[in-house]
Amino acid sequence: MTDHTQGPLDYVTVPARASGGGHVYIIDSKGRKIAALWGSAEEKIANAELWASAPDLQEALALTIHETGLGWCSPATREMANRALVESGFFDQDGGN
Repeated sequence: MTDHTQGPLDYVTVPARASGGGHVYIIDSKGRKIAALWGSAEEKIANAELWASAPDLQEALALTIHETGLGWCSPATREMANRALVESGFFDQDGGN
């Protein structure tokens, strides 16, 4: 399995020349464009902000699980958190990274 692009991620907006719209691209830490976003201007920016925050959200979730064990959560919530980290490649199938 190929690893995903590591963070930090950011985004850039590029005004369109003729259409009046613009383009939004997700960029990696080296400034390379890794994705183009589609939709309304507001939707593109909202999605770009979500993408850019994903590495920090992933790490925060992993630290929360590590530090607390999520004992205060329901079993379904713990399973959802672990599954999200396994599916993102942060944890292996056994819950470790």
